[in-house]
Amino acid sequence: MRKNSSSGKHLYSRGWFGLIPLIGGIVGLGLIALGVFKYKDRKLIIIGSAALLFTVVVYSSIIFYFEYSEAFRKDFAVFSKPAMDELIKSIEFYKTQNGQYPDSLQELTKESKLVQIHDPISQREDGERRGLFYYQRVDNRYFLFSAGVDKKPFTEDDIFPSVTYFDSTKTGLIKPLF
Repeated sequence: MRKNSSSGKHLYSRGWFGLIPLIGGIVGLGLIALGVFKYKDRKLIIIGSAALLFTVVVYSSIIFYFEYSEAFRKDFAVFSKPAMDELIKSIEFYKTQNGQYPDSLQELTKESKLVQIHDPISQREDGERRGLFYYQRVDNRYFLFSAGVDKKPFTEDDIFPSVTYFDSTKTGLIKPLF
């Protein structure tokens, strides 16, 4: 049977749980609370703080990677093509219903809330999470593509829809040549 210790030394080894993100954060909070209120042990508070800090650093770096990493956005490019393929169907259906192509992609969302007009790899400069696919109506045709990681249209990193199953003579899609 364990003696009732007046110090928190027997809890020091629990600090190793701090190396497991999330669980370590919870354990860290517990160690800090015990160190402050029950045992008045400065080392226990330091161990708990380190465990909590490690969890915060790990999750912050993950969030930073997903939000701001160019490599992550490049990896996300595979989702742009199928989204644009579906968007082409919506644009062509809009033309069938209204006699002309929409002036902007936002007009498509007025017809159906299910239409995805946001580019998965684009992040806007004003802090908004997602930008839109590049869309420009030119007379009775249109451009539609992802401006890529650099967010500048008509550059080499642009991503275009895979129109293999579309007959390009039957759609108004213009694919830039460079």
